[in-house]
Amino acid sequence: MTARSVAALELRTAARSSRLRVIVTSTTIGLCAVCLAVYALARRIRHGADVSATLTANVGRLLSHVVLFLVLVALCVAIPPLAAASIAEERERATLVPLLASQARPSAIVIGKMLAIVARILCMLVAVVPFLAIAHLLGGVSPRELIRGMASIFASSVLMASLCVAASSVMRRASGALVAGYAMIGVLVVGSLAIFGAQAVILGTTNAKRINHTAIALNPFVTTADAISGPTGTEDRFLTPFAPFEALIGDRITLLDEIGLITDGFRVTRQQRFAERRSRRLWVDGIVVSLAVSVGAGAFAARRLRLPDARDRR
Repeated sequence: MTARSVAALELRTAARSSRLRVIVTSTTIGLCAVCLAVYALARRIRHGADVSATLTANVGRLLSHVVLFLVLVALCVAIPPLAAASIAEERERATLVPLLASQARPSAIVIGKMLAIVARILCMLVAVVPFLAIAHLLGGVSPRELIRGMASIFASSVLMASLCVAASSVMRRASGALVAGYAMIGVLVVGSLAIFGAQAVILGTTNAKRINHTAIALNPFVTTADAISGPTGTEDRFLTPFAPFEALIGDRITLLDEIGLITDGFRVTRQQRFAERRSRRLWVDGIVVSLAVSVGAGAFAARRLRLPDARDRR
């Protein structure tokens, strides 16, 4: 049995379940409600005033950020139920050993299950494209920013799915794998910010250049905020859900000023170049690190299947 056969079997099983349909339908309905809310907000703001291109662009940028933020939240909630039970359910139903006995390599099983999960993730991302198209028509966001944001979300989704599959290869029950999957996602979102903040506190203001950004490069919200951040060319701008994360990687000159690094003209220019270079590369680093960790998690899951417990062989 090849990885393609395992993926096809997983997709056929998922097609008989209503879980994916419920997730995609709920996400679509929620995004429709968000679009209506943003439209109502724009009408209230422009009431009694002339409609300007600046206002329309700000509304379009707000809509795109809100849609991407909600999609990312939905994926963080939906991926563990889709991925965490992929191997644990096989073990719980006592079908793991027959699957291994069907001459299917452990790596093929893991890859096939990952392909099925990625296919379902792509279904959710495709359902979002029309809403992003509406935001692009309003202006304020370029296709390049939207593509980078979707690429960052996809890489983060693959990372979360691979970690959940790795947890599923260890846990004996699907419920335990589900809890472990949510715990890992919590570490990615909250733990990475805690590590970044601890570095800033420990190193202090004089060694801020030595802060390692690898931790927040694994944070899906930070990397997506960096991917879609760009100059709007306007002064009037709505506060978006990614604003707290953009504060970490967006306006570095303001950040450097707050931590006391700006002392003279030469140092301003030097730190500005360094900060801008790191800011441009953060979302790329996030995609590379996410894919590397995903490969490592998949290899761990395959090794775990290659050396099953004595309880699995009963």
